[in-house]
Amino acid sequence: MTWQQLLASRSVAAHTTSIREMNSFRAMVARDLEDAALAELSADRSFCIAYAAVLILAKMLIAASGYRPLKTWTQQIGNTVVGDDGLEPPTPCV
Repeated sequence: MTWQQLLASRSVAAHTTSIREMNSFRAMVARDLEDAALAELSADRSFCIAYAAVLILAKMLIAASGYRPLKTWTQQIGNTVVGDDGLEPPTPCV
């Protein structure tokens, strides 16, 4: 689909990103990749956390392209709790 088709279907909206938003995405990716490397985690959980980092990178790319998804994280993964660091938790694998 093209961006125009996604706009027409209300899957995305036009969006102007900021350095602050991009830095927030970078912080979430760094946190998730650091967590995914923990030896105490199972391989499955490490994969899920690393996958969440990739999803955030995709969201970052969409924002840099001038758009934002209209579904929120909460709509995608259920009720979300913000962690002590103020960042969203990693997306669970389903």
